[in-house]
Order: sequence, then structure tokens, then C-alpha cells
Amino acid sequence: MRLCGRLKKGNRMKTRLSAAALILALCLPPAQADVVFADPPHWKQLHEGETAYLNRDYRRALQILLPLADNGDYTVRSIVQPKLAQIYVLGPEGVKNPAEAARWLHKAAEGGDIGSQYYLGLLYLRGRDRDFDIKPDAAQAAKWFAKAAEQGHADAALTLASIYEEGADGLPQDMAAAARWYRKAAELGKPNAAAVLAQMYAQGVGVKRDLREAEKWRRRAEQDGER
Repeated sequence: MRLCGRLKKGNRMKTRLSAAALILALCLPPAQADVVFADPPHWKQLHEGETAYLNRDYRRALQILLPLADNGDYTVRSIVQPKLAQIYVLGPEGVKNPAEAARWLHKAAEGGDIGSQYYLGLLYLRGRDRDFDIKPDAAQAAKWFAKAAEQGHADAALTLASIYEEGADGLPQDMAAAARWYRKAAELGKPNAAAVLAQMYAQGVGVKRDLREAEKWRRRAEQDGER
């Protein structure tokens, strides 16, 4: 039963975007905004590495940042690891390396970086990406979307809900799980998720039929912008 066909098109469009465009949009912002929280001895290196990155001198950026990637300071790692994934995607011949891009994106996601978790979910959902050595795996996609959603990533919750609603290879349809994640997305401010959740309560799909809850989420959708 497809309650949210209008959401599917948007999610499919999102997964068709180029890896380079997505990684620039989804990973950490420029390190200059974050280095002030790092240990002072590393501030200069982070600043120099970010400057080289912004100047598209990816070899120099790699040379500066790579020694910091497994630093014991969480703030340093959280800046450097996603940046390395970007460098291995965007760099020229000799720097560009899909396997290394995937490895550093995994490390960043495992370290708790929310943008990396979400993007890794998209990559596993899509797979076959020329910029990353990652094969399609719906279960892995769900794992990383869930981690990002639990940290408050609304799009991750919404995407995960739609995966459970539709089902995928290795991840059967589960309307109860879909309802849980639509609720999470709605609570995080996604009006289209609230609208779908209202339908689910009205029809008793994935949840016990409850017209009061249906009305509650319908109103929430309107308040958050879904007409």
C-alpha cells in the first residue's frame, strides 16, 4: 500500500544526484568554523588543510590532513575524516580514490558524524557510484539512516520510513517500522511525514486505527506547511 507516492519521486531524485554534489552538501562545513574547538596545537594544521582544500590543492590538503585523521581529539577527527572523503572524491588523477573515499566516509560515520551517516545511507541505497567503492545494500542503508535519524536528521528519518513502506532487496516491507520513522520525521518537522502519518492512523496501516491521532497529525502537517 503506497501512502506517500509523492515522497518517492523526491527521494529517487535525491539518490540520482552526483556524489560530488551530495558530499559537498552533506558533509561537514568548512573547517574554519570548527577549528576553534579543536586542540590549539592542531588549529594551524586544520586551517592550512582547509585553505588548501578550498583552493582545490587537494594533494596539499591531503598531505596536511591525513596525519590528523586518527587523532585522539574527537573534534579534530570529526573535521578531518569527512574532509578526506571529499578530497578522495574531488581530487585529480593520483588523488581520486573511490575505495579510500568510502573508507573515510565509513570512519566518519562510525565516529558519529551525522552528515556522513546520512550520505552513507544514500550511497548504500543507490550503490554503483563511480566516486565510491560501495555496493547497494538496503540493510546497510537502513542502519545508517537510522543512526542519522536518531541524531535528529529529518531527511534520514523520512527516507528510512519510505524504504520500510515500499520494501527493498534484503529489507522486507514493514508498515509498523514505516509508521515509527514517519513519526520521527514528523517530530523533526517534516510536514509531508506528518501528513502520511495522519493517513496511516486514519486507515489503521502500520498502527492501530485512531482518528484522534489522525487529526492530530493532520493539523501538525498543516502547521508545519503541508497543505
